[in-house]
Amino acid sequence: MSGLSGLALAVTAAAGVGPRPLVLLTAGSFVTVYALDTAAALRLLPRAVWRAAPRSSCWWRSPHSSS
Repeated sequence: MSGLSGLALAVTAAAGVGPRPLVLLTAGSFVTVYALDTAAALRLLPRAVWRAAPRSSCWWRSPHSSS
C-alpha cells in the first residue's frame, strides 16, 4: 500500500498538480465511500424500518401527554 501511495505521489509531483485538486479528489473519494456504505447499510435493514410511523394531528406532542 505504501508503494502505491509513493507512486501516486511521484506521478502527481511529476505532473505538477497542485494541492487543491488533490484535496478535492480526496474529499470526493470520502463522500463516494460514505454514500456507498450508507446504501449498503440501508439494504441490510428489514423493509419494516422503511415505513414511516403514522403521525397524529399533533405529531410534536407525545401520545402520553396530558394536554
